Amino acid sequence: MNEIGHSIAEAIRKRSPSSALGLYLFFWAAFHWQGIYVTLFTSQDMIFKQHDVLKNEYVNQYFFGWRGWETIYLYVAPIIMTALFIWLVPKYVLVHTYRQEQRHKVNMRRIRYEEEERLEVAKKDLAVQQKETVQAEIETSRAIKVASIDDPTIAWQHDMLAFLDDENGYSALLRLKKVIYEDKGHLVDYRTSGGDWKVVQSMSSDHLALVHTNDLVTMKKGDESIELTDKGKYFISKLGSSKSTGSAKF
Repeated sequence: MNEIGHSIAEAIRKRSPSSALGLYLFFWAAFHWQGIYVTLFTSQDMIFKQHDVLKNEYVNQYFFGWRGWETIYLYVAPIIMTALFIWLVPKYVLVHTYRQEQRHKVNMRRIRYEEEERLEVAKKDLAVQQKETVQAEIETSRAIKVASIDDPTIAWQHDMLAFLDDENGYSALLRLKKVIYEDKGHLVDYRTSGGDWKVVQSMSSDHLALVHTNDLVTMKKGDESIELTDKGKYFISKLGSSKSTGSAKF
């Protein structure tokens, strides 16, 4: 039965002279689907057993035969639907829908271009700000260097602020103060424990590296002791006033 239905549909498609006839046949089949179903898929024996008539008589009587206004409606309604879908639907629905769809696409492209242009402007503004920031830092650095010729503490104050920004800066200064003024600058201490000599380190390598690379100390006596530079003395002298700054970190 499926092959018969497919053959009929293919024959209708090939023989339709226009889209109008094809649409009409489609709507006609939609209004007569019960008759088509009975014709194609209901057996002669079942119809004869239930209604005591032949299949063609039953189909003609209940689906395709003359039944007054109902028959006229079943043939005229597909014509009206075909006319609506050929003339009115494209004009007032499809064309309008297509126009709105194209407007949406144009608006989306416009918004994308505007956002891309805004992004480019923001990038340029950011680049200008970064350039101005770098230029200001360079000018500040030059001014500090010039002022440091007469008063080196100006540069040291700037360096100390940067030093305290390090997470170990404040604790390194505290440890340095203890090593200098309590351990007399000795980094290691040899002690006996149970008859064995034991080396005690008075400053961690991290703290020592931090104060040494920032020119706060100089190494002496085989790198086992240190002494403060003028810069280091300045840092230690300002340690008390910087305590509130460092305590926020440690």
